[in-house]
Amino acid sequence: MSSSVNRQNGSGNPYEEITWTNLDLSHSKTVYLRVKFYSVSTPREVKLVTYTQGGAPQALEYSTNNQIFGHAAAESCISVGAIDASDGQTLENFSSRGPSRIYSYDTSGNPTSYVDRTTPTICGIDNVQTYIGSSDTWQEGYPTFKGTSAAAPHIAGIVALMLETNPNLTPTQVKNLIESNAIDLGSSGYDNYFGYGRADA
Repeated sequence: MSSSVNRQNGSGNPYEEITWTNLDLSHSKTVYLRVKFYSVSTPREVKLVTYTQGGAPQALEYSTNNQIFGHAAAESCISVGAIDASDGQTLENFSSRGPSRIYSYDTSGNPTSYVDRTTPTICGIDNVQTYIGSSDTWQEGYPTFKGTSAAAPHIAGIVALMLETNPNLTPTQVKNLIESNAIDLGSSGYDNYFGYGRADA
């Protein structure tokens, strides 16, 4: 049994994390999670994010939707998912899925309304080689780098090329061009896994 009992004092978003490992990998296990509310006068929504390491190939790191939040869910943001460079169409299992539920709160901190936003916007390539060292020479065999932290700079690079070609593009025009020129992946049209698809420079 695992538990997390960090004290939440109201500063920032309350957050708890627990880790449990199935040591008997030959058998699946049923796991129960209990969340106890302490001294709460009004109902609150709890966001559960699950991380699966290993297991079946189709297992998702974020196995529930609505896992893109914070600045990545801003209305005008280009929210980026990650696609493995090995084939250019496989969504990484750690790439968060949308949509994003954004709440409005009253002065007492109680949620008053919410809006669901379509996220992610687009996907970029990860599992790439990068090298920074004493020379500009690219080194064969340097480890590949995975993550949306690798995919997002690809999108930023495409945006930089667009603005180099036409510096007068507005942020909205840039976003619309990224979306409309994407290579559709997953379900036909927009979906909350790939967004509009793989960005195409």
